[in-house]
This record gives sequence, structure tokens and C-alpha cells, in this order.
Amino acid sequence: FINYLSEKNVMSVGDGLEAQTKVISHHVVADPRNKHRRMFLVDTPGFDDDDVADREVLDRIIEWLKN
Repeated sequence: FINYLSEKNVMSVGDGLEAQTKVISHHVVADPRNKHRRMFLVDTPGFDDDDVADREVLDRIIEWLKN
């Protein structure tokens, strides 16, 4: 989705069931409806991961949003 909106490969994409995203990252693109505005596309680890508890993922997202 992020690569599609960015019109280039800016994020790695997995093709299996194993989680690909380990850390939160973002990419900025121009708003297609208003070129004077920007959109932040954020990739986050998913929930229900065997390696990381859901609460840890949520805490990481909260901290990212605070900064």
C-alpha cells in the first residue's frame, strides 16, 4: 500500500505469513488532492505476532505518535 501510494519501492514487502515489519517507519508523500499538503504513511508491526506481545506493539505506536 505504501509503495503503491509512493509510486516507488520505499518499504520492503513480505510475501509470506511471517511478520515483515519489526520497527515503525514512515514515508511522506504529497496529498494527491492538494499538492500543498503532505501525507505521512506509517508502517507498524502488526498484532498477534508470536515474537512481540500486542501491548508492546501498542506501546511502540503510542511512543511514535508522541514524537
